[in-house]
Amino acid sequence: MIVADLNGIGRLHGGRLIFRNLNLSLNDGERIGLIGPSGCGKSTLMRILAGIDRPDEGTVTLRRNAKVAYLVQEFSGQPGRSAIDELLAARDDIQQLSEAMNRAEHEMGDPEVLADADRFDVVLRHHGKLLEEFDRAGGFRIRNRAEGLLRALEFDEESWLKPMELLSGGQRKLIGIARCIITEPDLLLLDEPDNHLDLSRKAALERLIRDFEGCVVVISHDRYLLDETVTTILEMEPVPARDAGVRLKRWEGNYSAY
Repeated sequence: MIVADLNGIGRLHGGRLIFRNLNLSLNDGERIGLIGPSGCGKSTLMRILAGIDRPDEGTVTLRRNAKVAYLVQEFSGQPGRSAIDELLAARDDIQQLSEAMNRAEHEMGDPEVLADADRFDVVLRHHGKLLEEFDRAGGFRIRNRAEGLLRALEFDEESWLKPMELLSGGQRKLIGIARCIITEPDLLLLDEPDNHLDLSRKAALERLIRDFEGCVVVISHDRYLLDETVTTILEMEPVPARDAGVRLKRWEGNYSAY
């Protein structure tokens, strides 16, 4: 099933044509490596898919209720926030439900509410609905999920509580990847996720991408990462003709097959 569809999209930057008339469909379960020379528009295409930038031409259509997660090249997180809190903050829907539940619980403890049976019953039923939504959203499991991701990415428990600014560039990048995964997206967009990673953490990244069940698009200059994680190569190839920009060429198989 199609997750995202790009139809005739074009993008200009500072009067310079980056690309035009690009067409692309992304489907559930696809693992795509996006390659091409520097400056050809790979990151621009990702930002359009992520909904951060709008194309100057053409249309972008996402499947109804599809969720997209996008990892930028350099992820820093919020200074002062611990690694695990940075992960949990990605699920703002759960955070908002938790805050609403706390407010309802505080209201149920209010003497005036306790003295009014009808009002207390309304608040109690409201709290019950919030509790059901919280459970459906995975609120009771979210911390275990965050801890599991940190362990899978080889973070020791001591580092979970470290402020983001005290982590290495590679560690911050992994937290950014985990933030994407924990939102349970249908489309995962990773822009050079292997930057700053040592061999051990690259292996953990490869496992994470392979285990992801949705559609993933990866920009990387590391052929070994692409060999281990993708099954399709999408090449952005510059076109010599004036005002043509680039064209997309699709190759089935990993980087070595391409």
